[in-house]
Amino acid sequence: MSKQDEQFRKLPWQKVSEFASQKMIDDGEKRVRLLKLSPGFQEQDWCSRGHTGYVIEGALVMKFEQESITYDAGDAIIVSAGQPHKAHTGSSSALLFLIDDV
Repeated sequence: MSKQDEQFRKLPWQKVSEFASQKMIDDGEKRVRLLKLSPGFQEQDWCSRGHTGYVIEGALVMKFEQESITYDAGDAIIVSAGQPHKAHTGSSSALLFLIDDV
């Protein structure tokens, strides 16, 4: 991977869904993403992949089996692999920096 590939500002935004766009670097072991979520974003399926990250702007609600947690701008996100979760933005938008297990 070249240094240019590691510069998010030079990567184009890729549309992931109607409510999500991302810039991503994937080395086969870890995936580093800038994830932009619009109001109304809602995951339909449970995810069990691990995520570590930071909320740059906005807010994100993570629903777990027993609780929901709201992450606001400035909050860190740590979700262990194997812990079922799904996220939504409600009426907010969110910009996240995430490192995902692949």
